[in-house]
Amino acid sequence: MVKVLVLSDCLLNLRFDNEKVDLNYYYVNNIEMNNCKGCFNCWRASKSQGRCINSDISEQIREELIESDVVYIVSNVRYGGYSYPIKKVLDRMIPLIPPLFEIAQGKIRKLDIFNSYPRFEVIGVSDRLTREQEQIFRLLIEKNAYTFHSPSYSVDFTNNEKVNEKLQILLDEYNHQVGGDYED
Repeated sequence: MVKVLVLSDCLLNLRFDNEKVDLNYYYVNNIEMNNCKGCFNCWRASKSQGRCINSDISEQIREELIESDVVYIVSNVRYGGYSYPIKKVLDRMIPLIPPLFEIAQGKIRKLDIFNSYPRFEVIGVSDRLTREQEQIFRLLIEKNAYTFHSPSYSVDFTNNEKVNEKLQILLDEYNHQVGGDYED
């Protein structure tokens, strides 16, 4: 079974009917999650390594993220970065990135520890985005995909009015790739 995770700060009405695909959707504005404390206990060589000391829904999201084939992140763009709710969720994914480093493609990055990593598909949402903010956002996604060892990533932009339609198009394309079909 193919696993798909959607993390969004926009309330979406998703339609995805494919028994070959396990789709999990989180509207992150409504979930209760502690902020990352920056304590790095999840990196320390102890029984907590790889686990956050804050026990909340982030544990479930981390598990789903690393087991997913593709992760769709839908975020309002704020000054070229993620919205606060999306940033908070991604900060809590730090236990997935061990404190071990390697040099790959001439760059330093965290060592990979999992058998596979998800593809990242990111939709930046804004009604007014400057060229500079778009460039910064694209660079941010590139760096995050690299850090998370994503085999591929894409970045697209839309406005608030068309965000649901944009994600639905991407989901329909993915559904077709994995052999699903359904009537509109």
